[in-house]
Amino acid sequence: MKQLKSFGHDRGDQGDCQIEQVPGFVGLLINVGLKTGLWEKMEEQGPITVKELALRTHSDPEILKQLLTILKHHELIFYDIQTDQYTLPKERTGFCFAGNNVYIVKAL
Repeated sequence: MKQLKSFGHDRGDQGDCQIEQVPGFVGLLINVGLKTGLWEKMEEQGPITVKELALRTHSDPEILKQLLTILKHHELIFYDIQTDQYTLPKERTGFCFAGNNVYIVKAL
């Protein structure tokens, strides 16, 4: 593994974890999130709407909504339909990149 980018809730320890590979195009979207600061802003803000997140990441709200919908479908983020807000899952602790592959690190 070449690089670890962490996001989500800090566990404060080095406990057991599970690593799972994500589909190629989802890996590209994860990289977009890293380059735009999406993951950091979601971590800082907690539950956040598309409009708020677009303002904080200087992103187009319509494109961001499409990105979030795909990430939600792959269970990389959660969406609360009642509040119209997105959040990071607590068990997701980071991403690993190895060659052209992207992996999700999950705390156990």
